Amino acid sequence: MYNTACLPAYLSEVGDYRIWCYQTVAEQFQIETALYPGSANDIAPSLFIPHVCYLDKALWVQEWFQDHTDIGELVSDYKVFPEDVQAVFYGCDYNRPPELPQFDLLLSFYAGDVGQAMKPYLKEGGLLLVAEGPEDWFLAHLDEDYELLGTMDLEDDGVALRPGIRRPVRVPLPEELATPYLSEVEMQRIFLFRKIR
Repeated sequence: MYNTACLPAYLSEVGDYRIWCYQTVAEQFQIETALYPGSANDIAPSLFIPHVCYLDKALWVQEWFQDHTDIGELVSDYKVFPEDVQAVFYGCDYNRPPELPQFDLLLSFYAGDVGQAMKPYLKEGGLLLVAEGPEDWFLAHLDEDYELLGTMDLEDDGVALRPGIRRPVRVPLPEELATPYLSEVEMQRIFLFRKIR
């Protein structure tokens, strides 16, 4: 798996688990294009995917992208593919996006019902990588247009896609946060779906 220890904070703050999920999906399914609604300032997908479109309506995110206009320059020393990075940002609500093509991968991390609202922008056969949040993964699970490929399981040496809905992984709390009654917590899971129609 990708050595995240070498990454600057602006690339690594989302954590190893999510970064390794991006890497695993990009490599296993030869992902060339991705759409990331509600991205905040998470540009880590551009480490593994040559063409990424980021969308976010939050003013602080728009300001961050105005201050960091060349995503390719920010990730060039860390990306794993030979092509130039083609990243674009739109400061907008994903429910009212600009005209967009269809993508290989749709990313949904705690930004609402991305899998439903942005489904037209995902190619048939394309993938939805979605965090276990309040609604989005469950709506995808109920949606006949998506099929569950599995859960991204955290392992000692990275992440692996495992069939079905897996049990949450329990991780120890840092010593300063642990109590006699609470020493570990469940990690939220990340699921992978395929758009079948």
